[in-house]
Amino acid sequence: MKTWIALAAMAAAGLSAGMALASQPRAGSWDPALGSQATRALNLLEAKGYGDFRNFQARGQDFTATVTQHDRAVTLLIDPRAGIVRALN
Repeated sequence: MKTWIALAAMAAAGLSAGMALASQPRAGSWDPALGSQATRALNLLEAKGYGDFRNFQARGQDFTATVTQHDRAVTLLIDPRAGIVRALN
């Protein structure tokens, strides 16, 4: 019964069982250490007052994000291990 309800919900959402499974991360494709560092970097951005950012992405062991300061786009480098956020440009 639960399987039928889940399949009906997926059908209502326009998904098939194959699509739902294909969109799931594969074993071995997710690095928990990177996820932990990304969480630290995001928390650091928030703590430093950069709650409104875009283009957050990994850059080696660090991360970058773009913020707007004084009507100008600024790219930040976030080092979650050292707790440092600094402008690149």
